[in-house]
Amino acid sequence: MVRRFEAALIVSLMFPLAACVGDTGSSAVTPGRATMAQVEQACVNRLAQDSQVSPSQIAVTNSTGSSEGSAVFLNNANGAPWICRADGAGNIISLEFQGEG
Repeated sequence: MVRRFEAALIVSLMFPLAACVGDTGSSAVTPGRATMAQVEQACVNRLAQDSQVSPSQIAVTNSTGSSEGSAVFLNNANGAPWICRADGAGNIISLEFQGEG
């Protein structure tokens, strides 16, 4: 009975995590562990692509990360703030608008 409960618990925890993974698009880095510079560049490229502007018009304002994942804070061409999240391998899992710039 306990094993069934444990199995049900594990399965129920996996479904919400599956919903967190987004399209990696063309901004994915080489499989393995990415450097923070690679993650930042992938995030800049993704936001530039989505905004249809040059990557030079996107600024990295801050970044933080570990082997588990990274968060890169960006401003687009008009100064609007965005946050880009990547997994430990450097694959972008979300790009979110953070409010008016």
